[in-house]
Amino acid sequence: MDTSCIVCFPIVIWLISLAFAVNVLVPVRREMIYNSPDNMKNVYLEIINDKYRHLRYAHWALILGFIPLIINVIVYLVWIQVPK
Repeated sequence: MDTSCIVCFPIVIWLISLAFAVNVLVPVRREMIYNSPDNMKNVYLEIINDKYRHLRYAHWALILGFIPLIINVIVYLVWIQVPK
């Protein structure tokens, strides 16, 4: 496997995290009956749950991106010899 692929893996995971986080800010058109308070409440709760789920995915992707980063740093510091 090419080393540039291994080095770029945390960046790819962080871009996925960014996509989930930006998805929270993007408005989504939903069908709603404006004369029905129950329907409006259900749509509102559905929107909140979707946004919360995307924020959780973004959070976990951000944290999981640090694992390969730390591994890359350890591999660089331990196994890669700097010429003297």
